[in-house]
Amino acid sequence: MAKANEFDVVVSKDTQPKPEKEIGCQQPVDKGVDTGLVTFADKFLQLSSDPNDPVSLGDLLVTPREVMRLIGVFRQRASELGHLYTPRVSSLDSDSPSPIEMPLPVYLTREFSAHKWKESYPEDALPYLAFLLHCHFNLESTVSIRRFTAAMVQFQRMYRDESRPAYHNSTHATDATQMVGVMLHRLRQTECGRSLAPPTAVCVMLLAAAAHDVEHCGVSADLLTTIRHPLYHMFGSESTLEHYHSLLGLFTLRYYSVFDMMSPSERKASTSLFSSIILATDPK
Repeated sequence: MAKANEFDVVVSKDTQPKPEKEIGCQQPVDKGVDTGLVTFADKFLQLSSDPNDPVSLGDLLVTPREVMRLIGVFRQRASELGHLYTPRVSSLDSDSPSPIEMPLPVYLTREFSAHKWKESYPEDALPYLAFLLHCHFNLESTVSIRRFTAAMVQFQRMYRDESRPAYHNSTHATDATQMVGVMLHRLRQTECGRSLAPPTAVCVMLLAAAAHDVEHCGVSADLLTTIRHPLYHMFGSESTLEHYHSLLGLFTLRYYSVFDMMSPSERKASTSLFSSIILATDPK
């Protein structure tokens, strides 16, 4: 049995899951992670890597200490820049007793530029945006901010911008995640919209948007089929890349136990929705 990582929580076969362990703890808990899970994902990463720049999963994984440090940085940055959105305040005008809407921060508007965001936050553009959206949608009772952030940091690293294509990179992922956030914000302004997009669905949609092109090799599925690339042999000619992105995304969610606060039925539905969203990005 492989050794679990510090993000895992204690689970007893006879009891309900216990409260989540502090992510910064130095004593990993053996939760029963499948033998060879990391090795399995590592082999998949090699399928589309440049022989001159091989991908190592060990270089991409996020440590609890890193996550805690980043969350501290994000909170301070958001406080200093006023990025945490306060949706409504009471009007000071006695003639207008109803609440008034505060101006939306740029990441909740269509004026958002992923390229400018990347220039402002070159090291953590995607996870910082995800942190703000997690806070905005108040997802802490659904998915831990620490596990959510850990997954987002790894997603950004899995785009490997320094050696990957000019379009399918972390800037594109940031752009997609932000637009999903805008649509969800607008949808949830009504009671009907909130019922259509409960917190679990909001969380899954943000994660899927961020992960939908991880480790993209910069070529089309048709080319992979023509040259009989290893990815073609693994997934066939139907949604080849999308299956690959989905698999790596699911590994990340499992490795960091992102859905562990959910009930078994919610976890199953969320996993299915995550895969379905990524597979739906196939333009064919």
